[in-house]
Amino acid sequence: MQLRVVNGELTFGSIQKICSCGILVGFGVFMVPVFLLIAVAALIGGEISFNGEMVRDRGQILMVLVPFAIMMPVALAWNAFIFGALMAFAVKLYSRWRPITVAVE
Repeated sequence: MQLRVVNGELTFGSIQKICSCGILVGFGVFMVPVFLLIAVAALIGGEISFNGEMVRDRGQILMVLVPFAIMMPVALAWNAFIFGALMAFAVKLYSRWRPITVAVE
């Protein structure tokens, strides 16, 4: 990851990269095991309720879980982007009143 510094301050894009990657890793570390736990429990249990109907076959259970497996990374990335941008905006807004400097060692 390359971060840009202009006049001793991080650029908006650099702040957003740091925030977005932190959020993505933080949510991913929590949500992926939770999803896997739910998927394994559904397969072991043998039946789940989907739209008010009981699904009992393992193939059908996997077909119910596939959209969630596809959409989970998309939702995580989208949330990381949005909240990273909001946090970067907040840092830039804060830096208007109190300067945030970057010391290079």
